[in-house]
This record gives sequence, structure tokens and C-alpha cells, in this order.
Amino acid sequence: MAGSTSFNAAGTLLVIGGLLLALGLVMHPPPGATPAENAAIIANTPNWAVVHFMIAASFLFLGAAAIITTGQGRAGSLNPGLWALAAVSFVAFGAVVIAEVTTIPALIDAVQKGSATETAIFNAFNAFVGGAATLALTI
Repeated sequence: MAGSTSFNAAGTLLVIGGLLLALGLVMHPPPGATPAENAAIIANTPNWAVVHFMIAASFLFLGAAAIITTGQGRAGSLNPGLWALAAVSFVAFGAVVIAEVTTIPALIDAVQKGSATETAIFNAFNAFVGGAATLALTI
């Protein structure tokens, strides 16, 4: 099985995922100590959504590589059940990430206009992180 197309694909996915994760984490600013500081950091980071997309995409690439390497059957083909699991995982995790990177900047704008508080951003962000963690643990 070593040298098979599946393992070559898994290696490629590991490299891409690792690079995206490393770059995203280097570009990610450190969190603030309070919700107000976090709101200011997000508001002053023009590429905040891009950084979060990179980190989320890295998890998808790394997860796909893990599924490929652990899901090889005797004939070297991927178990159909694992393909289904991968598809559901990608859609669910992707939905949480897209919701996060579109909602949080909108909340930042609302705070700047005075129609929301920094606590709303903090609570929303924690809900998204909790949702992503729950998906990771259950899938």
C-alpha cells in the first residue's frame, strides 16, 4: 500500500494542511484579556476572516489526510462509510466556520455603531468555538 495514490494524496493533504495551519497561526493576533480587547483586535485586523478560513481549511485538509491513512481497506480503497463521514464532517465544520467569519465582523460593526456590546461578540465567538469543538469530538 505504501506508494499508492491514496497515500500520496494523504501526504499532499498533510503538507497543505500543515502549511495553512502554520501560516494561519503565525498571522493570528494573540487574544485580548477582555471582550472589549478582543473586539478591538478583531476590528483592527483586516485579514481576520482570511486567517480563520486558513486555520479552518487546515483542519479539513489534515482531517481528510487522517481519514485516508486510517481508512484503507485490504484492496487499498477507502471505505465508503468513511467517505460519507468525511463529507458530513466537511459540510458541518465548514458551516460553523462560515457562520463565524461572517457573524463576528457584523457584530464588530454593531458594537462600533452602539447597537451591540463587546460581550455579545465574546459570547458569539465562544458559541462558534464550542460548536466546532463539539463537531470535532462527535465526528
